[in-house]
Amino acid sequence: MYSEKISGNFLSQYGNKSQSFNFSKQIIDSWSGNIEIIKEITINGIRKDGLRSPQVGAIYSALGHWACSREIATVIMPTGTGKTETMLTLLLMQQCEKLLVIVPTDALREQVGEKFINLGILKDLQIINDKVLFPVVGIFSNKFKNVNQAIEFIEKCNVVVATANILNRSQSEIFEVFVKSFSHIFIDEAHHAEATTWFKLRDSFKGKHILQFTATPFRNDLKRIDGKHIFNFTLKQAQDDGYYKSINFKPVFVYNDNQKDIKIAEAAIEQLREDRKKYKHVLMARVENTKRADEVYQIYKSFKDFTCECIHSKKSASEKNDIKKRILSGKVDVIICVDMLGEGFDYPYLKIAAFHDIRKSLPVTLQFAGRFTRTKRDEELGDATFIASILDAEVKEELGQLYSDDSDWNFLLPRFSEQKTQSEIDKKIFFDSFNGFSDNRIPLHDMKPSLSTVIFENMSRKWQPNLFRDGLEYKNTISEIYEDYNSQEKVLVLVIERKTYVDWGNIRDIGNTNWELLVLHWDINTNLLFIHSSDKSSHHLRLAQAVIGDNARLIKGQDVFRCFAGIDRLKLQNVGLSEHLGKLIRFIMRVGTDIEKGLTDSDKSNAEKSVIFGLGYEHGNEVSIGCSHRGRIWSKRNNDLESLIKWSKAVGKKVIDSSIDVENILSRTLAPKLVEKIPNKYPVSIDWNDAVYRCLETRYKFTVGNDTYDFYNTELVLSYDDDLGKINFCFLANNDVVAEYELILTNDGYPDFKFVHRKGNNFVYITYGRKTEKFENFLYDCTPKIWFADGSSLEGNKYIEIKEHIEPYDKQRIVTWDWSGVNLRAESQGVDPKITDSIQFHCIQHLKQLDYDIIYDDDYSGEIADIVAIKKNDDVIVFELYHLKFAKNGKPAADIKDLYEVCGQAQKSYHWKHKANKELFDHMLKRLIKNYKGKSCSRLEKGTDNDLVDLLRMVKKQFPLELKVFVVQPGISPRLVSQDQLTLLSVTESHLMKQANIPLIVVGSK
Repeated sequence: MYSEKISGNFLSQYGNKSQSFNFSKQIIDSWSGNIEIIKEITINGIRKDGLRSPQVGAIYSALGHWACSREIATVIMPTGTGKTETMLTLLLMQQCEKLLVIVPTDALREQVGEKFINLGILKDLQIINDKVLFPVVGIFSNKFKNVNQAIEFIEKCNVVVATANILNRSQSEIFEVFVKSFSHIFIDEAHHAEATTWFKLRDSFKGKHILQFTATPFRNDLKRIDGKHIFNFTLKQAQDDGYYKSINFKPVFVYNDNQKDIKIAEAAIEQLREDRKKYKHVLMARVENTKRADEVYQIYKSFKDFTCECIHSKKSASEKNDIKKRILSGKVDVIICVDMLGEGFDYPYLKIAAFHDIRKSLPVTLQFAGRFTRTKRDEELGDATFIASILDAEVKEELGQLYSDDSDWNFLLPRFSEQKTQSEIDKKIFFDSFNGFSDNRIPLHDMKPSLSTVIFENMSRKWQPNLFRDGLEYKNTISEIYEDYNSQEKVLVLVIERKTYVDWGNIRDIGNTNWELLVLHWDINTNLLFIHSSDKSSHHLRLAQAVIGDNARLIKGQDVFRCFAGIDRLKLQNVGLSEHLGKLIRFIMRVGTDIEKGLTDSDKSNAEKSVIFGLGYEHGNEVSIGCSHRGRIWSKRNNDLESLIKWSKAVGKKVIDSSIDVENILSRTLAPKLVEKIPNKYPVSIDWNDAVYRCLETRYKFTVGNDTYDFYNTELVLSYDDDLGKINFCFLANNDVVAEYELILTNDGYPDFKFVHRKGNNFVYITYGRKTEKFENFLYDCTPKIWFADGSSLEGNKYIEIKEHIEPYDKQRIVTWDWSGVNLRAESQGVDPKITDSIQFHCIQHLKQLDYDIIYDDDYSGEIADIVAIKKNDDVIVFELYHLKFAKNGKPAADIKDLYEVCGQAQKSYHWKHKANKELFDHMLKRLIKNYKGKSCSRLEKGTDNDLVDLLRMVKKQFPLELKVFVVQPGISPRLVSQDQLTLLSVTESHLMKQANIPLIVVGSK
């Protein structure tokens, strides 16, 4: 092999024994007639080597595309099916005059460069004969000092391999040499190509033959990978043709976070020992960051029968290269890494993956899986094994099914991949149907309009988009109009440049330039016209009349509120009401979560809904939706044009559905007000802010002195006393009072509040994400909510009072139990020995006589309830939460204080309805052992941890779950119960039903 070096950049030609390179044309001419496409075939069970099916398909697709087009093209081939050999064959078959190969990383540059130098395995496959001269390949890794060096380097090369980074950092005159010199551009790992730097780079080569290769034509940031999809070999096809080994998923059940890494490592090493009996398999442990890599490395080092290496970005380049050489030479058994050794790292012996931290996106998971399922032409390898804790899967919904203990990755991964790939192909067809803006600075696929529209009924079925100019407003301000039209989908896109004069003076020489986006779509099925505009000040009636006729009718008034139909768990953020007071109309905007629950009947009778915005769930997905009675409908999201059209169509079908009763959308409003004094009412509970419940319990950790506490073992609890007008509460951790706080309302020129640390030897600090702060500061920013006995609530200094009349709870509904032999002043059964005359022990014994699958003692700080009882039915899992309280008088009485705390605990249960069902089971599995004052016992009173895992598996597969809440207080009796007690029970029932549709059952004494 002959090599040269220009400004630190190597040029090499394989098979050349002379002291100079062959001329470029001489090399290209040698490729003519000396290449034969031989396809791999199997006859009578004997395989004859050749190019694989995806390689042959991609080659002919590219050659066919180049014969008639210079449009950017994209080839989709799963990882491990031979992208590089496809590139090599195309270089020779097309006889590319000069080829630039762009890769994302230095490591991939070296690997791909080596393949181009020796043409990979093409000679072994007899694709090329001895007459073929090897190309001169340049590895561009160092900046050129001047233009002449760049010209000399490129002129000698047939192929140059470079990273996008070094090309972008080149001087403009040197980069221009690259742009002019190359006839063909190959982009490897093209899912990087929509990053801003890649896009500008690729755009510079427009007009050349550009071919992109990727295994995943979709990105996490929702940007499209541009280019016509000319070939798509699916993951399912790769499996069927034997290019992918099967994946066995081995779940690990780890309930203790401190033991998770050890258990995963033990399972992975066990699998490696088993595989090594027959294969040369290597284990790779994947972690999230370098700190985790060093921690996990120490665990694997303890297994002395295997060699272990840790590789990550904080190691030097020489250290990483030495480790990779040791890996490739077979001297490493276990690899701990963060970034999968870089894209393109080809080592087919990688067959065991231990997920200590789970990949959280589909594109990265597909890339990852491809590294482990590669086959080897000349050696038999075993199947791949993936190992992970199924209780650690904080992943997107599409991947949640992968991390179930009985999941079939061989079925699920291809299905997910095909669904996402087809989605990208559909988007490509949609955008390709446009003519294209005259100004190429406005790419359609990069537009991300907000989801909003006004809707017109087309009374004539006319559609004349060419007349749009007749309907534009303020034409004197228009400087330029850019238009694009999709005749198939009936979509017109307008970008309008407007020049407006400043409003702070009569000055004509300066002004403001504004850009307005308009999207018009006529849906022929519903005969509706949708108009989206970035200018929300107009409903564009004139524009609608211009394109569909003068009798275009704007859909407005109460009909637009039909857009809320079909949205579950609707929580309104804003409600605007127009109140009619004689001839006067007053507009009131009400703000706050879940105010749909708070519109009173009196409001409803004299007020008209004007503006509404809320959050909810539709078809299992979280959505936001808002509308104005004047006709505009919107969502608090941005998306691409295709998604805007789909969203508009779905909304349009609702607003013209006359069967939808808009009067059922709202029931009452809440009007929060700022207060300067704590209400003189009895508080029943303090609860975390809703934002805390929207996160997993594992997000938050607390530190007090040298002690650290998990969120699921902590709780906020009111300090109950008779001093009304004050709010004192405790922070409990592992059932001990760690600190006490007081809520103070202030007014130093403006109403405000603060939380003051009253008791506790040490301050409490909370850590979430990368932030650690004092607990008092966190409480101010993420304010807990205090609920009072009458149903009103206080969040900081924002007080919300329930205006509805609440009928007392029907005392005949109180379920009575026999409490003979029970000490009604003893609530908890404790740990060891258990207090057998306690209320909790008696309740558990009562439940054991019934047909439950699980009975679980969840008592102590962080509890879901004192007792959890679970029954699996054929169509639903019933999850019962029992909240218990002792009787202050030791016997049934009419004492309201017997109910304050237990009703407060019951009211807090509604949050579990709005969390993922699996989180209930995650919580229980993490708390399996009950600890107190040095003693411990299992919390499971009936059933096993395996039974809990079985139920977890079911809810992960969307098996329905139904919650019920029980208040158990032997101190109440239908005979003696007071009106105050019945009112508090009714408030609790109303709270649970309206917030979460959870029924309440009350248990007392005879």
